[in-house]
Order: sequence, then C-alpha cells, then structure tokens
Amino acid sequence: MSIRSLVPLLVLPVMMAGCLDAIAPEEFEDPPIEAVAFDASLNIDLADFELEDSGIWVRDDEPGEGDPIVMGQEAGFYYTGWVATGQQFDEVSESDGAPPEFALGTPGPIAGLTLGLLGMRLGGERTVLVPPSLGFGWADLVGVPAGSWLVLGIRLVSIDGETEPPAEDPDGSGATS
Repeated sequence: MSIRSLVPLLVLPVMMAGCLDAIAPEEFEDPPIEAVAFDASLNIDLADFELEDSGIWVRDDEPGEGDPIVMGQEAGFYYTGWVATGQQFDEVSESDGAPPEFALGTPGPIAGLTLGLLGMRLGGERTVLVPPSLGFGWADLVGVPAGSWLVLGIRLVSIDGETEPPAEDPDGSGATS
C-alpha cells in the first residue's frame, strides 16, 4: 500500500481542520442528493440505496458473513473513491499490499468512511454515498471540488485481525475466484 493512497482519506481531514476554522459550517448545507448528477459509470440508482440516520446512503453489493463490525473494532479494508462526475480521487487495492486498518471511532479518516464501514460483515462489499459534511466538506481539493458528494466502494477484509476466508475453488483446479 502506498503512502499516496492513504493521503486523501486519512491525512487530508486533519489538514483541512485548520483551513476550515475560518468557515462557519452552519453557513453551508449539503446539496440534496436528488440534485446530484452521478455519472452513469458509477451505477448509482438511489432506489437501490438506503438512507442511514447519519446522512450517508448505503447499498450492500455483497453481504459478507459473520457479525457486523461495530464502533471500536479494527477494520481492514480496500476502497475506491470517486466524485459524482465519475472521476476517481483515490484507491487502495490488493495490489497495494496490506489493507489500511483503523479502529472505528478513532480520529483520522473522513466520517463518511467510518459510518460506511459500520455494520459491514467480513467479506462484504458496499457502495456508500457520502455528503460533503461527512466527506471533505467545502474545501476545494485537487480532484475533489468543494461541496462534493463522494462515492466509496468498500470491501471489508478483516475485523480485529480476523480475515475473510480465501475464495472457494469451485472446480478443484487450485485457482480461486
């Protein structure tokens, strides 16, 4: 996993905190999701998503197995992040090595990532729509315009060090899917 991959979701929120002191958050409201034009490549149909109390929208693409992850547990995950235009702003994949890990509820990542991981099960895959107030807010960042809704594709690969089982070998060839 490269350092570059961790910068947007783990470091920028800390850097932005100082920049946002001059902006009163109550002056801004999240654009309504119905007004967001998601690029067709993102495969976003709001009818497939559930609005959580936190303000994120969630679609479970693969349910996963076992108990859902809760606040305080350590999550290991891979993800890709896009803005609504379909422009990818970050990715951490298996080719980057070990997944990033953090205990849910600890400072660091954007709130929308933590909230998106909550309730996932090991091996689960989820698409999360994150409003600006739970993402990068109203700071204008390279690749993420101010006030952007984010789309996060997340795969949970470990909970408190327990990893997902390897993919099954359906034909006995030794190859996994």
